[in-house]
Amino acid sequence: MRPKEHYELIFDVIPRLYDINSKVFITNLNSIEEQLKSLPLKFCKMYTTRPLSDQLKLYLSNRSGVCLSPCDFHIVEEMQPFMLRLINGRVLEVMMCAGNELGNSLVLLIRRPQDGRLIYFYSAVQQDDLGRLLGQSIFNEWIAGGTDLLFLNLKGAERSFSHVDFDAVAADVVQYGKEHNSGTVVKLPLFGWEHVVRQLALRLPGKVRLMGSYERIYRCLGQDMRRFEDPYYAACVYIYDQSSYVPQPNMVEFPLKRLLWSPLPTRINLIQLCSLLRPDHISGIVQYHDKGNVPPAPTYLQRYRATFKGSSAPADAANESRTQQPAAFVANANASEALNRKTMPTVFPVRRAQICYDGDESDESDL
Repeated sequence: MRPKEHYELIFDVIPRLYDINSKVFITNLNSIEEQLKSLPLKFCKMYTTRPLSDQLKLYLSNRSGVCLSPCDFHIVEEMQPFMLRLINGRVLEVMMCAGNELGNSLVLLIRRPQDGRLIYFYSAVQQDDLGRLLGQSIFNEWIAGGTDLLFLNLKGAERSFSHVDFDAVAADVVQYGKEHNSGTVVKLPLFGWEHVVRQLALRLPGKVRLMGSYERIYRCLGQDMRRFEDPYYAACVYIYDQSSYVPQPNMVEFPLKRLLWSPLPTRINLIQLCSLLRPDHISGIVQYHDKGNVPPAPTYLQRYRATFKGSSAPADAANESRTQQPAAFVANANASEALNRKTMPTVFPVRRAQICYDGDESDESDL
């Protein structure tokens, strides 16, 4: 997508037409396979971290006619701000931060260096470890100045939230294979689901194996692979890329929906970001394949805006209903008041007697 005020900035979309002035920021690779079904002749400059650039280059290395050079990337160090000069000569300050330990889901912060206020805060996928960001002083410094516009993926904004117990999920994966007397195959999209793979490996050390292209892509994230390659454990869970999986004998496929997790931001994750930033405006992210207008953010998110003013219509209506009574009711009330004036006895006020003393107190003492 492109912000209206800065059209040369592009978020998570690789243009098919080359523009020397375009600056593409890659924060995740969840939809990259669908985007690159047809490849551009030349790639625009892409700003991203080393792990994501390595994953993208490895994925494209198997595509014929693709030649990525180091000049196609601007490698960004996480939590390290850098200056970005626009075609109009103005300068913006940019920082990219990872929302989990793997570093495959980033948030993008862009601010004006003059006053330190964020122009854009962009988050397209689930940020599973916001506490990791809040533990960084530089991140807190950047968000303290306020936020003009918060971009969020609102596709899951109306879905009900349910907590994911990865201990129970790991046990379910193992039990599923035991029930079928076979190994368990988990077919995943090539990008975006690394977090759930790591959670399974933490709970099933040595029992999870990464297979084929999925193992090569996951290795680009630089994580310790020993938990997947321990020879002293017998593997019972096998992770495959769903696009290249070939059915294996003595293997049963675990339903993807039973993992209970997806890269799509949950209601709680959206609320956390909105309540943390208190932006002036909230906007949905326009995906590269979407058409039409993006619906506005739901009310439960809008109320966290710094400029939000709650509707006073319900309160005004209640006050109006109390003050504006029907004419018949008013007439009856006036008649009742007149009748009470006729029937009630007249009460005359009684004045208290005032005692006046002639002379002073010494005269009384002489008596």
